[in-house]
Amino acid sequence: MDPEFLSKLREAFKEEAAEQLQSISTSLIALEKSPELSKTTIESLLRTFHSLKGSARAVNVGTLEQCCQTIESLLVGYRDAGISIPGRVASTLNDVVGSIQKTIHDLGSVPDEELETDLQNTLSALAALEPSGVIAMPEKPQAAPDGGPESTIVPGSRLDAGSSVRIQVDKLDEVVKLSEELVNAKLAFAQRLVECQELSSLLNQWSRRWQRLRPELENEVMRRTSLAYRKNQDYSPQTNALREFLDLHDSFVGSLMESINAIEKSVNADRRGIDTLVDTLLSRGRELTMVPFSVLRDLLKRIAWDISRQQGKRVHLKIKGGDVEIDRNILDELRDPLVHLIRNSIDHGIESPEDREALGKSPEASIEITLEPIGGGKVRISLKDDGKGIDVAAVRAAAVEKGIAGAEKIEELSDKQVMQLLFRSSFSTRDAVSHISGRGLGLTIAKEIAEKLNGSIELSSLKGRETVIQITVPVRRATMVGVTARVGSQTVVIPTVSMRSAVRARDQDVRMIQGRWTMSYNERLLPVVRLADILQVHSQTSIEDSTALIVGSIEQPIALLVEDVTGEQEVAVKNLPQPLTRVRSIAGATQLKNGDLAVVINMNDVLTSSILVTTLTTGEFPAAPPTPAQSKPPVKQRILVVEDSITSRVLLKNILETAGYLVSVASDGQDGWEKVKSEPFDLVVTDVEMPRMNGFELTEKIRSEAALADLPVIVVTSLASLEDRRKGVEVGASAYFVKSNFEKSNLVDMVKRLI
Repeated sequence: MDPEFLSKLREAFKEEAAEQLQSISTSLIALEKSPELSKTTIESLLRTFHSLKGSARAVNVGTLEQCCQTIESLLVGYRDAGISIPGRVASTLNDVVGSIQKTIHDLGSVPDEELETDLQNTLSALAALEPSGVIAMPEKPQAAPDGGPESTIVPGSRLDAGSSVRIQVDKLDEVVKLSEELVNAKLAFAQRLVECQELSSLLNQWSRRWQRLRPELENEVMRRTSLAYRKNQDYSPQTNALREFLDLHDSFVGSLMESINAIEKSVNADRRGIDTLVDTLLSRGRELTMVPFSVLRDLLKRIAWDISRQQGKRVHLKIKGGDVEIDRNILDELRDPLVHLIRNSIDHGIESPEDREALGKSPEASIEITLEPIGGGKVRISLKDDGKGIDVAAVRAAAVEKGIAGAEKIEELSDKQVMQLLFRSSFSTRDAVSHISGRGLGLTIAKEIAEKLNGSIELSSLKGRETVIQITVPVRRATMVGVTARVGSQTVVIPTVSMRSAVRARDQDVRMIQGRWTMSYNERLLPVVRLADILQVHSQTSIEDSTALIVGSIEQPIALLVEDVTGEQEVAVKNLPQPLTRVRSIAGATQLKNGDLAVVINMNDVLTSSILVTTLTTGEFPAAPPTPAQSKPPVKQRILVVEDSITSRVLLKNILETAGYLVSVASDGQDGWEKVKSEPFDLVVTDVEMPRMNGFELTEKIRSEAALADLPVIVVTSLASLEDRRKGVEVGASAYFVKSNFEKSNLVDMVKRLI
């Protein structure tokens, strides 16, 4: 056989054999635990070993073919004799399968002579398994179990192509990544539309100014005409030129406005088409890389079986929700953390069978992996064991012993805070290091991978009963929606999902307390930190001129200062090239819709930065001090801003709050409708194009409710056509503003007029 062809053939064989051996290993583990499954399990094993044998012959690995034939004969002997396969035999067969897996993995990278030696050792181990009086081991490969002629099938080949093809994952990933580049084309169209709207706005501004100037020019023409008439003179060339300009100007500007409006409509239509095409292509492309979590089942069961056997423990691994699909790349990243967590669970948490029986537990421990989609394109993966739980006292003692915290300080921490120490690198409660665990790296690796995937990890435990680790990650790779902000002289992108709100610092109560800057927000004092300090970027902007982004957890929110928020857009995040693959606080880079490049902030790094950690105190921040009764301001009128764009939402909120109103916000029409029904408002400001419920539908609902029929509604939108304006009037809008012609003074004046 041609060496080059044989090499390609063996690569295909390795991929196929890996899947077959995983399936075999799972069946053998099940057989060892439940011998009564022998009949059906043996039939399945026979078919798989028979396929593996034919493939081994096709790639000239004769000794492997002999191994498969020997195992077939062994299994047929037990089947025909009606004898259950002993657990000892199933266990040894599993070891043999492990040896074969290693041999196949080394195929092509290790000399054939070494592989032959390993396979001969495997054959010797199989010979010792001959069940006396049941079968005689064959000296050479026999016919197939069904007695029919045996044909050699080339691995990966098909007799019938069917409706599917096998494609390399790398090639598929490359296509998906290339399709993600189309996001830039989508953003470019959006930018062209903005430029058209700006041009239209400039022309409208000129038209308004012209309407003010025209009477003066007409008067000047009339004055010159009258003067020439009285003097019985001809009109001057300048007067004639001015007269012609007046006659031509309106028709020229009108034609220009019609052309710009036509271009704007065309660009907008193209943008919508491109948006739909790109979004559909990305969605379909990402679906191609989705695989069920159950593809890891065989591997995880094998790991649990190996470790529990080594430690003399009995463990049953269950997987619920294995049909939940996750992007293959994300699943590949999760594989190592899950293996580490299973190893830790068995080594640290699961008791020996004798100890479990003494505690009134079943001698066989349970590890349960549950997958639960939680919405927002994310899935929660819970790993729960029924072992002895986490000894918090031991964690406290280890923290003091390792110098992480003093004895007094560690006692101030809650049990939940203490357990978070287990995520620190090299932190372990074990005195000795084994080949399984004890180095304090398992949970650290799991945390790093979860955060790398824009996810999170949580740990909880009940002493003596259970330990639960929950990993929340996206189910698929996705383009990110981010807020663009200025930090020093740089523009950065901050993931919108990591932000809870954005407010102007000057509108909040910012003060120095105990040597630390704090900000009063929603009746809580939040620590204030500059993003520029964390990124080590020079900034001269004062705190009162900054914008505060409310980030962090609900339990401990943080005010993160940036110079300004400049926009919001969808971005395709690209990894940084070598040697910048891991720069702290930077998740990657992206191209903005105006063509500029910007770095994307890694909020997990920001929230764990040394500057931020030293700013925080161990306990909770106190509640904001109440305002004395005698200094209470008059009751402010309440306005609800309904806007899906965070940038527009912040802008409108700041304009109205500066004007002295109390402002609440809603992220879309449905959210706005629920708030209008549950809270009293004096006025509603709404966008039109929003998910779930648009602004016209919201206005219509408000008008249909007798109790809300008189509530003023102002529409602020980018929809400028006469048809859209007419629609606004029909549904009952009190006023209609177009964003391209928007002036904040006009909005405030209208609000004052309506309430």
